[in-house]
Amino acid sequence: MSMSEALAFDSHQFVKHLTDSDFTVEQAALLNGNLATKAAIECLKSDLL
Repeated sequence: MSMSEALAFDSHQFVKHLTDSDFTVEQAALLNGNLATKAAIECLKSDLL
């Protein structure tokens, strides 16, 4: 996948999957809130170098 391609991510489905797997809503929301995009990681990486 090139940098210009977008990947659809359903955060609601992600949280639902986690809560169905015995995570609490709070734990699932915390994990969902800490996701980073590849572009954000690349930006941070370039800032650090």
